[in-house]
Amino acid sequence: MSANPFFSIILPIYNVEAYLDRCIKSIVGQEFKDYEIILVDDGSTDSCPQLCDEYQGVEKFKVVHKVNGGLSSARNAGLEVAEGKYVFFLDSDDYITDTSLQTLYDNLKDNPVDVIKFNYVMQPEGREVHSILKPGLYKGDAIRNEIIPMALNSTNSFTLNAWSHIYSMDFLQRTGMLFTSEREVGSEDYMFNFEMLLRIDSLLHIDNVLYNYDYREGSLTKRYRNKLIAQYQKLYQLMSALADKYQVNDKIRNSLHRFYLWNCFYVVMGNENAITDTHSEADRVKNLKVILNQPEYKDVLKKVSLGQESGTRKVYLAVLKLNCFPLINMLLKMK
Repeated sequence: MSANPFFSIILPIYNVEAYLDRCIKSIVGQEFKDYEIILVDDGSTDSCPQLCDEYQGVEKFKVVHKVNGGLSSARNAGLEVAEGKYVFFLDSDDYITDTSLQTLYDNLKDNPVDVIKFNYVMQPEGREVHSILKPGLYKGDAIRNEIIPMALNSTNSFTLNAWSHIYSMDFLQRTGMLFTSEREVGSEDYMFNFEMLLRIDSLLHIDNVLYNYDYREGSLTKRYRNKLIAQYQKLYQLMSALADKYQVNDKIRNSLHRFYLWNCFYVVMGNENAITDTHSEADRVKNLKVILNQPEYKDVLKKVSLGQESGTRKVYLAVLKLNCFPLINMLLKMK
């Protein structure tokens, strides 16, 4: 391994003993070899600490053990020891495709950019997911006027996950950017990549499918999350503070309003539809009323107009603007 490898691949690890070997093998099996693998054991309680220790002293590997602090904390700990030219945050229960690193290198070796973005495969069904962002090189005003509004208005189809981007170490060190804890905000990736898009000078999007995302039962997106209301409120507050700091244009500001409104509806209110042993129908109704009375939610509801929406979203927005709880409750149950 060279003193400064081309890629630093950071693997945050927490109780993924069934998947860790698959992830590591997908990296070491690459033909492209100029990389380092940073295993960050985030206080795992299964066999992951021992599995990580098997790689202590092995060429290309660094092992970090830390007290449990969450995904963001583990990524930040990996950054502290990373020495590569580009950083790849690879979730340890996922894995990369056979030619991922070579493809990324081929696109970056003669055309250095702050960030490169790529597509992925939804596993286990094997469905390819391509971002709505057209492939190409974006700079300056194109990032501000095209990419940021698109990312905020279509978070899922744009794909804002950290693992679908490779970040220049020069950019990360120049800006001092770190991940905000997912225990504080609704999505650490939304927060990180919003700031990234506000601060980068260049982004290259390639149409290649380079990542396997394992969407399995028990994953975070499939459980009831009892702190989600406050976490998304904090996310919007922090993103709004970034918008103020970087004096964004009206197009971005309006897109941020829509981002929060529709995440409140689809994600936060949708989360309340999950009835469990610890989350009753009475809890659901109480929490929905908390959301509908949030100052941030009420503010963006006034600012987002019906003319900005189409199809079912226009219908949903019309119901939300009526502020009639029985109608909103009925609409959510129909979703």
